Amino acid sequence: MLTRAEVGGDALKLDGEPLLAEQIRAAMRDAAWAAGAILPTEVIVASVWQGHGHEPGSGPLPAGLPIQIDVWPQDSASECWADMTRTFVVGPQPPAEIRRQEELVLRALADARASIRPGVTGRELHDRSCDLFEQAGYPTQRMAAEAPTEEGFQFSLGHGVGLQVHEAPALGRSGFETLVVGDVVAVEPGLWRAGVGGVRLEDLLLVTDDGCELLTDYPYEMAVGG
Repeated sequence: MLTRAEVGGDALKLDGEPLLAEQIRAAMRDAAWAAGAILPTEVIVASVWQGHGHEPGSGPLPAGLPIQIDVWPQDSASECWADMTRTFVVGPQPPAEIRRQEELVLRALADARASIRPGVTGRELHDRSCDLFEQAGYPTQRMAAEAPTEEGFQFSLGHGVGLQVHEAPALGRSGFETLVVGDVVAVEPGLWRAGVGGVRLEDLLLVTDDGCELLTDYPYEMAVGG
């Protein structure tokens, strides 16, 4: 739907009508059902127009600004969950700020993949992402007590996924538990800036004897359609 969308002023249109977050959400739920999975009603299709963070999003979607899509389907047969986020921009080239965010978030995601292994804690992984973002000038969750803000990286790096969509081990400030072989974790670094929105990417990873295995199979390319 995003690939087929056209730019109509500062918003997106599909078949001549405004493209709404609700339409994309409904189409994703239909696709999940056809694949034998259930997709909750509150999965995220959002932009700077609809808020920030993990708000579900509603209404028209913008052209030239990032649209975050976060899906967590539950397989009907096994009752296991999955979790993935990608960020898309349709139409005009995004602001330089968004391209900078994209570069940093991709680096944080790659660093987490390279660092995940048995014995490491979720807090250590979260701190590595905070180090990267703080060095680039963005505030993070661990700085909130000194300078409260909604900008930058204001959530944990991730969480375990299995029979619950959010379960142990935690990949954040409370993540003192060490990872073990067989853990499945969602890693979702992201950045946000008022006025333009943000970039968030999320992959599912299986902890193995000597590192981790990437379970998510979807490209990271941000620009689509338009």
